[in-house]
Amino acid sequence: MTKVLTNIIQTMNLLVINNLKRLLLLLTLVFGFNSCLAQSDVKDKLIGKWTLIAESDSFPDDIDKLSIGGTDSDVETVPEITLIFKPDNSLLVIQMGDESNSTFKISDSILTMGNRKYIIVRVDNKELLLKNKNDLFNTQYKYQKNDE
Repeated sequence: MTKVLTNIIQTMNLLVINNLKRLLLLLTLVFGFNSCLAQSDVKDKLIGKWTLIAESDSFPDDIDKLSIGGTDSDVETVPEITLIFKPDNSLLVIQMGDESNSTFKISDSILTMGNRKYIIVRVDNKELLLKNKNDLFNTQYKYQKNDE
């Protein structure tokens, strides 16, 4: 009788282990597929023309920033930067009127533009918030989508 019970328990353990393996495989496939869809969704939202509207950092306020051209203006100006993301992963960067072509790639929440990497903090149909991935002062860039 003990031998029969042992065989039943071993068989049940094998069934449970096989079911757990199947469940783990299924979950891996679901989450992998979901990740691919999420990257595609981010890329779809990214396609278009974005204009930089704000730049912020965690630079301490008690340290004076260097002035440009000898002016001591307290008014910080946002550089004129426009990014145009295209469906073929090409990127047009317009900075202060100068245009340059590049490429972009999205992997998880990392946006690579040329050789620079940014963390995508938030992206929707109107706003893009990027954080410089390797920046000492936690610089963030806020872009607004232009529907032109």
